[in-house]
Amino acid sequence: VAGQRHETRKPSRQKPTSNKEALRTRAREKEERAQKAKEALEKRRQQREAEEKSKKEKLAAMEDPAGEDEELADDDVDRDAFAYAIDIADMERSLGINISSADRATLDRQWKQKHKEPCVRHLLSDEEEMEHPYALIPRVSRFLKGGQSIDVTVVNLLRNFPQAFENVTAVIKYKAEPFFLRETPGVDWAIVPCEVLPGTLNKNYSQQRMVLKQYVQRHQTTERRVRRRRLIDALWDAIVVRMVVQEDILRQTVDLTESTSGGQNYVCINVGDSGIRVNDVSRQQAHPQLGVCPSW
Repeated sequence: VAGQRHETRKPSRQKPTSNKEALRTRAREKEERAQKAKEALEKRRQQREAEEKSKKEKLAAMEDPAGEDEELADDDVDRDAFAYAIDIADMERSLGINISSADRATLDRQWKQKHKEPCVRHLLSDEEEMEHPYALIPRVSRFLKGGQSIDVTVVNLLRNFPQAFENVTAVIKYKAEPFFLRETPGVDWAIVPCEVLPGTLNKNYSQQRMVLKQYVQRHQTTERRVRRRRLIDALWDAIVVRMVVQEDILRQTVDLTESTSGGQNYVCINVGDSGIRVNDVSRQQAHPQLGVCPSW
């Protein structure tokens, strides 16, 4: 507008940071970096010391087998708790068989784990329970004999150890059943009562299941961990004990197994003066000598 006077305003300037403040900031940042570097260095030093300590402990354990001796001592105590504790070498010699190195390694590893399991420790420490004799038996799914690998099945046990049976023909009658050719034990250390559990006597199959459920609960385990044996498991256990220690399990009682015959009956097993007997009964059958030998 004519006649008016305009003033041009200059932009305001911020006061520059003083040299002292800049120096203090850089010094503080430098100090923080130095502290972080020191902490990282200390952490690496502690890690190196921990690694060195671990190496020394491993070397000491190799040079001083005291810890191993202590574990072996515990192992001996655990084995002494059984009426029969079958040794693998004794089993091979008595049965005239060989166990593969792979299965031996598996058995060795599984026993180290098994005898430390809380439920097994609970069983072995139960003096009242252990008054009822138990056996410790190595099970395998195959063995070597005559240069051949042979699966542990009912038919192969009949062929290779006929002397262990009272009447081979009485077992052959089950040849059409699936368990005759197909069932094999797993590679494991089996813990089994030498006679059926007293509480399962004179009860039918379903009533025995209820007793077995109470049994596993008392020993702080499950029915998946401790269960009724199949015929092949019971046969193998009976053959091994009979041929290794020249004594018999199931002399006084009859074990009702999980294996079925004819779709309705359950197969049972016991041992007489002349050897192992196999038969089958209805699931409704109850008898003063009929019960269950669970397998751990």
